[in-house]
Parts: sequence; structure tokens; C-alpha cells
Amino acid sequence: MATSTLIDNIVVNNMQVFAKLKVIFFIVVLVTFSFQSCDNDSEIDYLHSLPMISADSVKVTKIWDNDRYCSFTSLIKYQNKYYCAFREGVGHAGDNGCIRILTSDDAKSWNEAFFLTYPNYDLRDPNLSIMPDGRLMLMCGLQNSKLMQTQTVVSFLVNPDGGFSSFQLVEIPDMVKKSTNWIWRATWFDNICYGVRYGDDCADLLKTVDGIHWEYVSTISTGFTEVQLGRMSNGDMVALGRSNYNGYVCYSCFPYKEWDIHPSNIVLQGQCFFVTVNDKLICASRNKNNGKLTNLYGSVSSNKFSELFVFPSGGDTSYPGMIIEDNRLLLSYYSSHISSSDIFIAEIPLKCLIDRGFLF
Repeated sequence: MATSTLIDNIVVNNMQVFAKLKVIFFIVVLVTFSFQSCDNDSEIDYLHSLPMISADSVKVTKIWDNDRYCSFTSLIKYQNKYYCAFREGVGHAGDNGCIRILTSDDAKSWNEAFFLTYPNYDLRDPNLSIMPDGRLMLMCGLQNSKLMQTQTVVSFLVNPDGGFSSFQLVEIPDMVKKSTNWIWRATWFDNICYGVRYGDDCADLLKTVDGIHWEYVSTISTGFTEVQLGRMSNGDMVALGRSNYNGYVCYSCFPYKEWDIHPSNIVLQGQCFFVTVNDKLICASRNKNNGKLTNLYGSVSSNKFSELFVFPSGGDTSYPGMIIEDNRLLLSYYSSHISSSDIFIAEIPLKCLIDRGFLF
């Protein structure tokens, strides 16, 4: 009887040990699979995770062409009128470029309105924004074509009939002032305007309340050139940065001193984006993976994007501007796939984006 009980106890103990071993084996397999899933994240095809927008849904119109090289667009709606600004020059860079601004009442028929120059200098990458006091501000890079050193200038619309004020050099703190002090794009958060200094291998976040006098906030990263900013619903700042042929998505909490930087799965060159109501990003940028094209992307995670549309484009292209209004997204861009370089406006129904999970 004692021998039988001993054998039963041994069997029970062995069964318990075996059960524990099975649990341990299951945990090991689960953990291993989890790590493998993380390692294989790069293998997920984020770029094609959302359906593309059909070409039939998008209307693209060429709004300007001449014998000049037209590039680097900015698009805004101001006092019920549309403004599209861009650079005109002999080529992409290296000459004395000027800024032309077209206006329209309906974003369909466009008229010449303003032509701005700065003698013996190249005006680059115009950026239009609306100030808290209601004025329309134009910010540009001012480049010495021989030295290739770029500063930043601003001008303000005096009135629609009176034109823009004379360009004025902005003031940047001495602690970050270098040979290149180009604030690439201006983004207003309530009463404060933020921008990122472009050049000298360092992306410094600056702020201003008047567009002229800028203060240092933080350094986002080294190695970035073109950076645009946006704001999430919780007040966090998001920055899309260009670094050579890579794209980066960066996040920071107020007061925007520290940054979390994440590599993206898309190239960012001349990028423009906005944040949707549900904190997703709609971005347009040059794509160099399949030739030089201008693409529309939508975010599917904090730093990954899915391709949504390829605009008719090629050669030298990109540098879009965006407007969200009523039931449509309006997007300006330039492209040299037809002639030297022309300006285009694309109209995309918001329904195409809403159907893919982007809320407005």
C-alpha cells in the first residue's frame, strides 16, 4: 500500500513538473515570437497599407507656365481670396530668383497679382502665413548666389491693391547665428510663430510674435535641412524633417525643449503636411524611390506612412502648399514633366481621405 502511494505521488509530481514545463515552454515561445514580430516590423508594407485614391477622383490643373523656371510653391486662403506664391528663376538655384504671387476667387481662374524682387539676390521658397493680427506675411530665403549663404526676409501685405511692404531681414539670436540663417517655413500656434533654421547641419527651433524678432527654443537635431511643424490635439509639436534622402518624424511636448526623433519609411523633400482632427498626418512630398514624383501620403502610425496618390509629375518637382476647406483639399506643386517647370493645383475630395480614416 505504501509502495502504491509512493508511485502515485511520483506520478503526480512528474505531471505537475511536466505541466509547469509546458507553461514555461509556451511563455518562451510567446516571448520569442513577440521579439521576432518587433524585429520584422521593417518587413511590414506600411507604404501600401491603405488603398490608393483613384485618378478619376482628383482634378489637376496647370495654373502657370512661361519660359522661366517656376518652383517652390506656397498656397493660402486669405480674406476669401486664394494666394499661390512661387519662385521664378533661370534654374532651380544659383541665379537671382524672384517671387510671383497669383490670386484667385475660386481656385480655378488665376491672375497675376504681385511680382517681388531683391536686387542681386535670389529669393527662395516663399512661405505665406496669416498673423494673429490678421496680416498676411510672406517669408523667403534670401541667398547670395555667389557665396550660397542664405538669410531670411519677411514682407507684409499692405492691402490687396497696394502690394507688399519692402523686404526686411529677420533678427536671429547670436547664439545660433551662422553663415546660413534660413527659417524655411513659418507655423503659427495661436499668437506664437515657430520655424526651424535651415543650414549649417543644425536644425534649431525658433519662435517669434512679430515675424521679425526670433528667439531660440531648442535644437531638434543635426543633419536636418527642411523642417515643417504642426501641432497635435494635446498641444505636442510634430516636425517632419529632411535629412539627405531620408525622412524623420519628431515629437516634442511644450515648451518644446526635448525631442523624440523617429526615422520614417518615406523620403521627405520639400514636404508639406497638416494634422487631422484624429491626430493623423496628411503629407505631400517628393518621392525618389520610383523616379522624382510628387506624392500624397497618410500616416498609419506615429512615423510610418501609406502612399495615397501620385500626382502628374516628374523631373524636378514637389514643394507643395495645402489648404483644407469645405469638402476638399487643395494642393499646389511644381513639376517639370511637361516643360521647364510649371505650377499646378490639385483638388482632392475630403471624402477620399475620410474613407481612409482621416477626420476633419
